[in-house]
Amino acid sequence: MKIILCSANGAVRERWFSILSEQRLSLYQASSIKTLATLIHRNEQYLLLVHQQFTDVQTIGTLCKTPGSLRIFFLSDAPNSDEGLTFLLMGAAGYANTYIAGGRLVEAIKTVVAGRVWFEQETIRQFIRQIKRGANPVEKGGIGGGILDELSGREKEIALLVVEGLSNQEIGEKLFISERTVKAHLSSIFRKTGTKSRLDLAMKLQRRK
Repeated sequence: MKIILCSANGAVRERWFSILSEQRLSLYQASSIKTLATLIHRNEQYLLLVHQQFTDVQTIGTLCKTPGSLRIFFLSDAPNSDEGLTFLLMGAAGYANTYIAGGRLVEAIKTVVAGRVWFEQETIRQFIRQIKRGANPVEKGGIGGGILDELSGREKEIALLVVEGLSNQEIGEKLFISERTVKAHLSSIFRKTGTKSRLDLAMKLQRRK
């Protein structure tokens, strides 16, 4: 997968490049949409690191909807959960601070390249709540019910609390178990359900109206 660093700010691009260049990634830089267009070719996979000020939201929204070939990771100088939720709903693969620490940026890129998403937990919880408001409760025999049948009793409890949008700490407090135990159960839940994250799990457990 080719990674294109998209920012009109040369210093920002160079910072990202210096952090990622040691990871043996295929890195390219774009200072404008026009430059970006010359770098993208059909039938190739790309991850775009897009500085919020690079172009207008409508243009990036269109890029997010490009089938299969593009994944978009937004970086904002002043990130907040509402903006993050907007980008997540647009189909972005990630959202973080423009000046995210180097180690965290590397971790984020590896997560997105692996096919998962990178958003703050509060943004994920907001999105899960939105999914829940637009879906029927999980019922025996429905899509969610089939997935739940693979889980132990405790795992079912935790999975349903994930759908409610609760954090690991909140789940632990509700069930009187440690946060570490919650994480262990979640690892087992993800493995048994073939999901990669709590967001993926919540989407599979919901049955649309």
